[in-house]
Amino acid sequence: MLPVALAVACVATPAPARAQDDGAAGDIRGFDPAHTRFRFDVRTRWGQTVGGVFPRWQARLVELGDGRRRVHVALDAGAVHVEGAPRWTAMARGPQFFHAAAHPRIEFVSEPHAAALARTGGPMRGHVTLHGVRRAETFVVEPGACARPGEDCDVVVRGRVSRAAYGLRAYGFALGDSVRFTLRLRLAPLRS
Repeated sequence: MLPVALAVACVATPAPARAQDDGAAGDIRGFDPAHTRFRFDVRTRWGQTVGGVFPRWQARLVELGDGRRRVHVALDAGAVHVEGAPRWTAMARGPQFFHAAAHPRIEFVSEPHAAALARTGGPMRGHVTLHGVRRAETFVVEPGACARPGEDCDVVVRGRVSRAAYGLRAYGFALGDSVRFTLRLRLAPLRS
């Protein structure tokens, strides 16, 4: 899931273009910033949930030309925001958690997968880069809620990562090890 390499103060690129950096022969489509959302949640040792959003991001869907797709999401760790909690926001950006100054990007790059995954749901494997560590992870795509998921409704992807696996061991007295990411993805409309 999400997590993944992120550029500074980025937004989705809505216009399709020829794929080059993915070594693919297909089109690249951006995601619609009006509908696309990236969030994380972590449980405290007292049973509360602390949740935050990544308001600045860059994401694209690459059509690989053989019927498969690849998703690339990059989140700006320096822009992470914990709702209603300035202190938690500062902690999340700080050196003991995401350490945005040293690791400004959180990135998720999926392995190639069938286009039907957005309709049927199921596992989406890929690699997460977080806090300078790159690991294979599996996120779960929920079954589509409409006939054309990603076009007419969101594609919802959820995944959990272990903080310890990425070297995020601080605040262990207060926070659980599991960080849950939720991605709500909607493609940018095609330009005519």
